[in-house]
Amino acid sequence: MKGSLIYDPGKRPNSPGESSQAVRYMQVTAPEQVSEQADIIAEYLREAMVLEETKQKVTFKKADEQEKCEELQLALKEDAELNDAFYALTPSRQRGYILFFNGAKQPKTRIERIGKCRDKILMGKGLQN
Repeated sequence: MKGSLIYDPGKRPNSPGESSQAVRYMQVTAPEQVSEQADIIAEYLREAMVLEETKQKVTFKKADEQEKCEELQLALKEDAELNDAFYALTPSRQRGYILFFNGAKQPKTRIERIGKCRDKILMGKGLQN
């Protein structure tokens, strides 16, 4: 879960996606790959144990540090009720909405998503509630 803190110049552990901040994984598609990479896997495990023992923490981006699409910025600026409700959400809920809105390629789709989520945001619910 703290894979981003593990030193790896070869970049073997992969990030599940561009919005993942801490998690990393190694893809294994055949049993022999485990044997071939046993030394590397053991080193990752040792390093992960040290990270836990020393109580190191991943520094996550805060929701306000994440770039909001223009459509969300405009909606928050024009709708005071939505603005207050959005910033009253927990940081993880804000982040979920930001990622969802930013994930749309077309402005029209982003506007539709914001409109569809407005009531949930006003109720203080997250995207998945």
